[in-house]
Amino acid sequence: TGAVTMNASRQITTSASTLTLGGIISGSNFSLTKLGTGTLTLAGANTFSGGTSLSAGQLNINHATALGTGTFTIAGGSIDNTSGSSITLSNNNTQNWNSDFTFIGTNALNMGTGTVTINASRQITTSASTLTAGGSINHNTLSLTKAGAGTLAFGANAVTLKDLTISAGALTATSGNLSLAGNLTNNGTFTHNNGTVLFNGAINQTISGTNAPAFYNLALNTTNATDKVTLSNSPSVQNTLTMTKGNIYTGTNLIELGTSTSTLGTLSYTSGYVVGKMRRWFNGTNSGTTTGLFPIGQEVLSSLKNRHYLIEFSSAPTTGGYLDINFMNERMYFSGLPIVGIPNTCVGGTTFDVTTTADQGYWIATPQGGTIGQSGNYTLSLTGQDLVTITDICQLTLLKRVNGSPWAAPGSQLAPTGTTSMPTVSRSLISGFSNFGFGGGSPNVLPVELAYFNAACTDGNTAISWSTASELNSKEFLVESSSNGVQFETIATLAAAGTTTAVHNYTYLDKQQKSDKTYYRLKTVDLDGTFEYSNIIASNCGTTETKNTFSIYASSSQEITIQAQLNSTDIYTIEVFDMNGSKVFGETKKLEKGSSICMLNTNKKIPNAVCIVRVSNSQGENVLSKKIWMPKSL
Repeated sequence: TGAVTMNASRQITTSASTLTLGGIISGSNFSLTKLGTGTLTLAGANTFSGGTSLSAGQLNINHATALGTGTFTIAGGSIDNTSGSSITLSNNNTQNWNSDFTFIGTNALNMGTGTVTINASRQITTSASTLTAGGSINHNTLSLTKAGAGTLAFGANAVTLKDLTISAGALTATSGNLSLAGNLTNNGTFTHNNGTVLFNGAINQTISGTNAPAFYNLALNTTNATDKVTLSNSPSVQNTLTMTKGNIYTGTNLIELGTSTSTLGTLSYTSGYVVGKMRRWFNGTNSGTTTGLFPIGQEVLSSLKNRHYLIEFSSAPTTGGYLDINFMNERMYFSGLPIVGIPNTCVGGTTFDVTTTADQGYWIATPQGGTIGQSGNYTLSLTGQDLVTITDICQLTLLKRVNGSPWAAPGSQLAPTGTTSMPTVSRSLISGFSNFGFGGGSPNVLPVELAYFNAACTDGNTAISWSTASELNSKEFLVESSSNGVQFETIATLAAAGTTTAVHNYTYLDKQQKSDKTYYRLKTVDLDGTFEYSNIIASNCGTTETKNTFSIYASSSQEITIQAQLNSTDIYTIEVFDMNGSKVFGETKKLEKGSSICMLNTNKKIPNAVCIVRVSNSQGENVLSKKIWMPKSL
């Protein structure tokens, strides 16, 4: 324990075993360097001021001023605290981490708040206990990996890194700002310490690892508006999610804002989207984007579109809980249409009928079981950027369906807002959850399904025909055939119309049937390479016995075309019904044996865009019932 006075900077080499210096080491502007594979223990209240360097072996830091003053440089080796109790360095030495190193962790060691400088990406191993580096770290091009079963803790100062990886053990974040220009990987335990993790890179970033991090505050402010943070787990945000610039792609995971009915979380929103599923917590009434917005987005042709979902409870649910929202890229179709008598809030005293739905998709709202879905009323607002083709926002409304039931207009209509390219529809006094989407009146020709897809026999061959009422960014149609209805091959490729709201008819004659019964399906390919399949139809044109087949489609806004392949001549009754089941048109036609075609002029007697056509033979037998789309006249 005797005092040590240095008259020059010194190197101490411990080749083996342990050298302990328990006295006070002094020396103005003189430094101490530890060399060798052995151990040096500094246990005194040292006052030397030239700094300490560890190049090899083990350095035990057993006093709050053991390192004197000046910079502590780690160029190799390991550190520990074997004093028997926790120690916090009181001189707040600046630190240079010039090498990876290990904290053995006999007792906790707090290195103080001196600034930490690293000259390359580093791995810090804490084998046990806790090593605290409380100083600021500012290296957005260098990365840090936490290894070992112990804990590495930051203090309250700002930490800026490229990538941060927790490969084992635990990491306690700063209570200030932890800024990442790269990725966060958590294969251990992440403790938020009531701090903020900011993703601010100029490249796409990720949150990954076997364990989802629980953030206190999470912020996005990336360099570019198109930059994204992709999730491979499902992190939660306890306090505030701040979206200034950048997007969150959840994939098959979700981002959770709030953690319980007592910790709801808030959203601070400027721009950006959650592309995928988002969860928020509710417990009582709420108003505005801070407590009710799901900033959902949809990627369409490599461009992000606004699909915001804003819920505001006007009466509190009896039991609070969470709500999951995601946007499903599937057609809404027409079940439940038309929906009549929707108030036109732009023109007092008038109404419109919902005859179309959005083709780009719909929102799925899934509440926590037994909670907010059981009670409480709310106002819901949906934003649908670039839904085509909207020309009159006054004839738009919000639709809802439950568990595959028909679409309906819930609650009370509120005036749509925004523009034709960025409309928002709202309805109040809604209860319960399931699917929600856009519905439009006659001015708004939103994309629709195939009007028909049929096969008819022609001289032993099969005539494949189909029609579209509108198309959006379509590239081509692939006709596929199969002998068993399972394995299909492409037999023809036809160019599509691209983007259009006009009716387009397509035909292909299959002269190479390989079996008595052949199955067909249609593959629609978009310009971005995405595709979808039609329903499967079958043809018996390869058999010696011809069966009666019918093909029905709307060839214009007031004309229905019927193509038939018949065994015998007969009188057929063709009737047209609206979606309420009321007959609006009827006519009797004689169809000759073989191939027959007839055109029915409805004289605009069909008031709705979707109708049912029923064909009966002379014995009163119903031979065909089909829903078809009657395009609106321009």
